[in-house]
Amino acid sequence: MGLLGKLLNKNKESDDQKELRLYEECRANEAPQTDGSACFIADDAFPIAGRGVVVAGVVAEGTFSVGDKVMLDDLSGELRETQILRLETFRKVRTSVSEGEEAGMLLKGLQRKDIKQGDLIIK
Repeated sequence: MGLLGKLLNKNKESDDQKELRLYEECRANEAPQTDGSACFIADDAFPIAGRGVVVAGVVAEGTFSVGDKVMLDDLSGELRETQILRLETFRKVRTSVSEGEEAGMLLKGLQRKDIKQGDLIIK
């Protein structure tokens, strides 16, 4: 597009900008309704006999700490309460993890079948 075309279309959104805006609006409407404190997106789960299940994933927002009471949202509307017993990032034991970090959470009282990829853990 030439200079004249850019000048005439300066107030119009490009197709890419419009698509990005619509996507962000859609994602904002899908966000879990929490008090804004924390959200973790599950990628995989591994059972630990006698302890619970380790959920691997990424912290999407906020901070999680050992001992926090959290809710498992399986996106079907059912919420299950559990507690974080341990946190690890790349084989390092942590007391807390924050937004953007990939982590593993040992959760109390859950089984492998309770967690699917994409489930949310919210605080």
